[in-house]
Amino acid sequence: MKRYRWFMPVWIFVVLFGACASTLTEDQRLSEQGFQELSGRNYREAEMLLDEALSLNPNNPYALLNMGVVYQNTGRMEEAQEMYERVIALAPGDKATVSNKSSAVGKPLAELARENLIILERQRTKAAEAELAAQELIKEPVSTPLQDEMLSEPAGESAAVSEMTWSEEEETATMETPP
Repeated sequence: MKRYRWFMPVWIFVVLFGACASTLTEDQRLSEQGFQELSGRNYREAEMLLDEALSLNPNNPYALLNMGVVYQNTGRMEEAQEMYERVIALAPGDKATVSNKSSAVGKPLAELARENLIILERQRTKAAEAELAAQELIKEPVSTPLQDEMLSEPAGESAAVSEMTWSEEEETATMETPP
């Protein structure tokens, strides 16, 4: 009987440690599920899972990195930047074992976060350039001398100018914004 006495406390310790370990890895399980949803472009589901993982462990670098990707892919650039900066600040020693890009496998998470920040900045620059180009296309042409001519011409002659102005407007309205 004495031989089995030591077994019981060790077994309880293992059970208690196992329970603690499963609690500690719940955020990792959720993070993994979030990654799977992210890989399938199910951003809403991925965000919910990653948010839950981060509520359990706000410093889970995998959840932070993947949440940054969710934010970036859904146009929330400021939030994405914040997630990437948190990963870099944590400076985890963890490396990516699985990724949606084969070139990322084996790289430290902080390095991937830095790369994503560079991509994020490029996206911001392209978006700003596209917005500027769109604003240039939308601007109304100002031609004060032509307007003065139109006002000074007799009513019958202004009809031709109106048709010409209409066709110019119609052409502008159908132009697509450059990508």
